[in-house]
Amino acid sequence: MAEDGIPEILAEQRLGHEVPGMRGLYAHASQRMRDELMAALQNRGDESLRERAAIAPHSPVPLLDGLLAALRGARAPSTTGSSRS
Repeated sequence: MAEDGIPEILAEQRLGHEVPGMRGLYAHASQRMRDELMAALQNRGDESLRERAAIAPHSPVPLLDGLLAALRGARAPSTTGSSRS
């Protein structure tokens, strides 16, 4: 979260840490901060999925294979391997 510039108070709350002292009492996470966190986490997830697809476009895990399917459609067809009907 630090790499994405997420405010420390939001990171602490997200991780379930109790923020001590005055900072914990008066610092609050705004909806904008939460929205930026969600966008940062989504971007990291999307990038991870693209990197995983570059390694292997299929997975024996059905949920992951379903997520990879959208990326398989976006890629140019491979000239190697068997063809599927």
